[in-house]
Amino acid sequence: MTILIDDFKTGPHDITILSGVDLSYQTGSMLGGGRFTQLIVAQNPQNQPAHLDITKGYLNLSLGAMQYLRVELGYPYEPDGSGGGRTLSFIDQGMGDFSSMGSAFRTSFRSSDLMLINYNIVAYTAGGWAAYGENISAPPFTRSHFDFPFEKFIGPGTPDFSKVSIVVFIFQTFADFVIDSFEIV
Repeated sequence: MTILIDDFKTGPHDITILSGVDLSYQTGSMLGGGRFTQLIVAQNPQNQPAHLDITKGYLNLSLGAMQYLRVELGYPYEPDGSGGGRTLSFIDQGMGDFSSMGSAFRTSFRSSDLMLINYNIVAYTAGGWAAYGENISAPPFTRSHFDFPFEKFIGPGTPDFSKVSIVVFIFQTFADFVIDSFEIV
């Protein structure tokens, strides 16, 4: 069974920045009804634009020359109407039993530069927060899937994937990429 977290068909966002941080909240049909996106430009010696857009079923990230940045997507969140957002708990909504939905988070890349991407997922569970990360490299211009098994997540507490409240996907990269979806498999 596959449970869709986000296929990027709703909750559009389009931002271009040269430096600093863009934090935004979108609502839509993603799991939990909302997400936050955060684009952080950490290094930009050539003063090139960084571009993040979510549209037509894709998360697209384009970087400038020699640029290094961080992108975070968190679920579930919703806009508060004044530029900020708030957490919506999967537990409160009855969707917190990820262990009954599958055993891993899957990320489906449509395309990527042939470069390393430092990729981490942080899950906040009833047993405490837990994280797992890898340096990944997807062949250019090909579809690739990366699975992060729940059993590999570690944290200060004992992760309990039967009671998940928040999930944050974190990318630190020099690479352009396109993502089709986040899923539980």
